[in-house]
Amino acid sequence: MSEFTKAWFEEAKNLSYEEALYIRVANKKEQTSVMNDFIKEKEEYEAVDPELAGQLFINRSTKDMKFYVVIERKYRTVFSAFKRDATGNFTKISIEPERRRMIMLMLSDDKTRKEIEEILGELTEQEVQEFF
Repeated sequence: MSEFTKAWFEEAKNLSYEEALYIRVANKKEQTSVMNDFIKEKEEYEAVDPELAGQLFINRSTKDMKFYVVIERKYRTVFSAFKRDATGNFTKISIEPERRRMIMLMLSDDKTRKEIEEILGELTEQEVQEFF
């Protein structure tokens, strides 16, 4: 990865939803190379902020016979989804990796459900099913 991609990726992290950066490159070969560098930047950043990294989309584009690498921020909640049950009803579910990790650590320290709820607040139905 180059200073070029590092600098533009830093700028991309400040994009608002539905905004995009169009970074002009010389030709298709450079477009592929720069896009791959941005993908590597994004993969490294996922360890720091997975939610924001999941909202940044990296693509190629051509406009007026010119080549661009596009970084666009789209609204996406990486820790939320909808679950469809056997009857066709949908339920929104969310995961919180840090909270899950804390619950697992407290359980390994032999904390009771009551002690965990005193620290983290009330457990969700999903957490109760998974851990108790």
